[in-house]
Amino acid sequence: MEVTKILIVDDEEILRTRTKKLLMLEDGFEVETAADGPQGLELFDQFQPHIVLLDIRMPGMDGIEVLCHIKERSTPAEVIMITGHGGVETAIDAMKKGAFGYLQKPVDFDELEIEIGKIVKKQHTQRQLAQYVKDIEQKKKDLDEQNQLLHKRTDELNDALAKLENTPKVLAMNRVVVLERIANDVAHELKNPLNSISSSLYYVTKQVPTELIDAKPKVKKHLDIISAQIERSKGIIENLRNFASPHLVDFQSVDLGEIIRKSVLLSLTDSGVKVEFDLDENLPLIEGSGHQLQQVFVNLCENAKRAMDNDGSIAISTKQQSGNKVLVTVRDSGTGIPDDIIDKIFDPFFSTKNEVEGVGLGLSICHGIVKKHGGILSVRNAPEGGAEFSMSLSMNTTEKQDVSSNPPLSQQ
Repeated sequence: MEVTKILIVDDEEILRTRTKKLLMLEDGFEVETAADGPQGLELFDQFQPHIVLLDIRMPGMDGIEVLCHIKERSTPAEVIMITGHGGVETAIDAMKKGAFGYLQKPVDFDELEIEIGKIVKKQHTQRQLAQYVKDIEQKKKDLDEQNQLLHKRTDELNDALAKLENTPKVLAMNRVVVLERIANDVAHELKNPLNSISSSLYYVTKQVPTELIDAKPKVKKHLDIISAQIERSKGIIENLRNFASPHLVDFQSVDLGEIIRKSVLLSLTDSGVKVEFDLDENLPLIEGSGHQLQQVFVNLCENAKRAMDNDGSIAISTKQQSGNKVLVTVRDSGTGIPDDIIDKIFDPFFSTKNEVEGVGLGLSICHGIVKKHGGILSVRNAPEGGAEFSMSLSMNTTEKQDVSSNPPLSQQ
């Protein structure tokens, strides 16, 4: 049980003694007394009280002067002024100088208990909030450290990639194996601490009253930042795992048009991007993984939206082709892809984003998904402007497929 320290500063010995005895009858109070202002300040520094009961009218240093000295100490202690008859205006002036409240003599003990209870509750909430803020700042620090570690591991992956750029063609598959192993190690190393941070953030937000968070914009801002960074880090880890660990998926008959519309809804809702559909309504069902294909289309739409600064338009079309194939195109109205990098965008860990936005696995994983669906994902700069992604999907792939994300290597 927390002990509340109370200091009584009053030149009337009877009042001091009586008030102390009454307070000591209650559990959780530790009480000291002082007969004048100087003695009260000296005892204040030694005792470090939570609450001060301070008489306004005292010989020598009066209560207002003592109050000012207490407030200069930048302490969380609260002061209740005690005033005699006719001293209400002075008490109100004391409240303007930082006093919590005032009581008139003779002091009603029930009223005193109520005022003390208010202060105890306020100070408990303040201590609780201060601890929450401290916990949040620590979690943010932990998350920043994990993000730094993630970027360090990404740099290591890029270094490994650079060292293997001139590897002979016969060793190309070894290069993929090395990258998969490193990606898997990074994902595993980051998963546990990230889960711990996420759980701690959830606990903190559930413990802190909503009104306290709303009253502290800086705290709310840090909470939002931590939450956003946790989700971003989870996405990066999931991409690393998808790249590193090929897994088997049972193909089913799926409606490609429905998958495309759902993907647009997920990625472009509330954005400034306009979507033009030209979908073949007579297209038969195809055999594939709806979840994996949705991942491809969401990624393409997100990339297009980012390239157009959340504005512009996207045209999506499907068309049945000979050989039991369906051609899907996704074209944006952006500025297109620079010629010097267009041949590299499906390579693992190649990215035109800054380090805060991604590590360059999205299109690499998409290429692998389309390939395992018996298709090919390609890109070009459309004559009318913008980037145009095309994929040719097979409509008769019925067997169980290994939907891995192993992308092509630009040097193969």
